[in-house]
Amino acid sequence: YVMPQNRNSASRLYAFLSSIPNYQDSTQIVSAWANTFEINENDTSRQARVVSERLAALSREIDLVREGMKHANFSPHLYSNALAAFDTAFSPMYLSSTWNHIRLQLKVEHMLALQFCGEILQDEEDEILQADLDEISSLLTELENLAANADQVPDRLRKLIENQVAQIRSAIASYKIAGAKALREAVRSSYGELVEAKDIITEHKNSSEVSKLAEVWRKVNTVADIALKIDGAVQLGQKAWLFIESVIKGGV
Repeated sequence: YVMPQNRNSASRLYAFLSSIPNYQDSTQIVSAWANTFEINENDTSRQARVVSERLAALSREIDLVREGMKHANFSPHLYSNALAAFDTAFSPMYLSSTWNHIRLQLKVEHMLALQFCGEILQDEEDEILQADLDEISSLLTELENLAANADQVPDRLRKLIENQVAQIRSAIASYKIAGAKALREAVRSSYGELVEAKDIITEHKNSSEVSKLAEVWRKVNTVADIALKIDGAVQLGQKAWLFIESVIKGGV
């Protein structure tokens, strides 16, 4: 595997698909995807749901590749068959089937077309260092422990923290697929919940839990801002973060 010249939806997908283990044709698809996505879930129904969510994220990236190539004015016949094959591979309809159905879609020529798209589409972001992702994960664990072990944390605040942690963990899990915008989207999607909880956050703004929550979001925002290169994405995220920070500080 050669490092791509540009980091975008196509190059991320190519890197992700190139990292898939060489599963036996008889392997159940849902199990293979769960292993690939590193989903540690014993409940089979929940495992299938999380796998479906990750596959939906892959499909969204395919849509972005298709849209980007259309805007780049490249002939669809150069890439449309490959993208259609990936659409089929990522369909949750096949989760109960065996891996040979997926292997048929991940042909060398399809992967080559995807690699070609990655070279054509613009460079969207710089790679986020694993150390930064690990630091965010550590901060989340610290936040979870604070919320779980503090008797004075009201249920409403504890539930808020659990939801925020879940959103950020989901974004980190999606990073290999969606890139830095997964973190930025987590910022955008979470501040509505923070606004609704403004009163309880303000009431406990001097607590260790709320301080740690602010520290988490500050790190997430900084990492995503450094990585993203597309004009507008950073600006929107910056506005969202400034709003989150002011809510956490009780200034709104």
